[in-house]
Amino acid sequence: MVVMTSNRLKITKVQLADANFILELYNDPDFIRFIGDRGLRTLSDAENFITKAMTQFNHESGNGLFVVSEKNNRHPLGICSYLKRDFLDFPDIGFAFLPQSRQQGYALEATTTLLKWIKNSFSPPVLLGIAHPENTASHRLLKKLGFVFEKAIQTPGSASESWIFKANY
Repeated sequence: MVVMTSNRLKITKVQLADANFILELYNDPDFIRFIGDRGLRTLSDAENFITKAMTQFNHESGNGLFVVSEKNNRHPLGICSYLKRDFLDFPDIGFAFLPQSRQQGYALEATTTLLKWIKNSFSPPVLLGIAHPENTASHRLLKKLGFVFEKAIQTPGSASESWIFKANY
């Protein structure tokens, strides 16, 4: 089911059919370094992860994980998310793209589209973005989207700190 579209992209809720892609993305060395090792090693692990993500999707709040694909085909490029995490006061957006899909403007286009959808559908007063301190590409993107660095935190279950970026809406 297509949730959002942009000039080049379609953004859909994650589905079981995305398991191979999720397995590939979540095992990308940059994903593991900057976001974390989610322990997805097999197709079955990815399917179980997706099933959990699908059941957590909330139509009223928009919380969910989305797959970003080119409009002309179903070839996945990356993911974006809109989540309310228990350890944060406000919802956050997230994004991750395969190496071959980076530096082509896809992340900016997808997150801009996601932000418009969030603003039009849910109108949160504040949005957050979380990034690893060394992930300068994510810092740049969040700043382009109007987010500003707020603070460093220790996220639950993580050995390293994360940086919180904030945008008021």
